[in-house]
Amino acid sequence: MVEEFIKIGVYNFKKPEWWDNINVNIPENLKTDNDVRGFTEKKYNSDVGTKNNWKEALKFHALAAQKLNYYPLYIAFCYRTGKEYNLAIQVFMELYELAETQTENKEWFKTYIPFNLGKIFNTINDKENAKIWYTKASKYIKNKDTSIVHYAKRALEELEYLK
Repeated sequence: MVEEFIKIGVYNFKKPEWWDNINVNIPENLKTDNDVRGFTEKKYNSDVGTKNNWKEALKFHALAAQKLNYYPLYIAFCYRTGKEYNLAIQVFMELYELAETQTENKEWFKTYIPFNLGKIFNTINDKENAKIWYTKASKYIKNKDTSIVHYAKRALEELEYLK
């Protein structure tokens, strides 16, 4: 029986039906998630792939995150690139629920993931859910980390726009 999930750190990623039809190789010289992003930008013309190769980019990110043990946000971004919005939402929500396990970057993930969920819900014209997720992201507006504050402010801007 084929394994339905792959374990990526604390996350159990449900493999899509097309998973076994895609072949990717993770080069040995990739040591960090930044290395992976740089590689995917070159190989797939974007760190999340394009409309033609997002599945390859997704599998590459998933396997690289598993191998290098980093939080697999790019899976959701690749789904978004492929306009698989419900799957992107599912992955983002699952990762949001696990954000507490990311001790060093917990507040970053608790801001960045809801901000991106708000964007996706806005894209699919679900304004009420967009507001809910932008509100969650905006709670970190007074954080000491400027990158967290950046996304919290952007979430507040989006909330204003949605009123």
